[in-house]
Amino acid sequence: MSYFRSTAGRVVSCILYLLAGVATGGPMLLYMGLQSSRGSGAFITGDISFVGSVLLVVAAVAAVFGFRGTGYIALTGVFAVWVFYLSMFVSSVSAMAKAGKNAAEVVPLILVGLLMIVSVAYPVASIVGLRRTAT
Repeated sequence: MSYFRSTAGRVVSCILYLLAGVATGGPMLLYMGLQSSRGSGAFITGDISFVGSVLLVVAAVAAVFGFRGTGYIALTGVFAVWVFYLSMFVSSVSAMAKAGKNAAEVVPLILVGLLMIVSVAYPVASIVGLRRTAT
């Protein structure tokens, strides 16, 4: 039995996906509410990111019941969440470059890139782990 099919793997998957969904969806919902209260229109990257957060919560619920497609749902959710956050990351780095900031001020933004790699790694590992046990 692989780690991702065990009870411990399902619990860890559920907790990680639920935390990621709430941590990314909560601020996005707040931001969308603030934008609409000021009368500005909807922005598509925020909507896509919020749908990705909902997909992560769905993946958390699916992980509890041992659904084999949980990794695919979570990976889709992570990519959707990163539509907004990656575009903000790129625009922040380009603004800092235009302003002539030094490398020490850009280092915290590099952590965002590392967070993206880590957030994609767990769903990919669960997909690969399940494929190895299926064959």
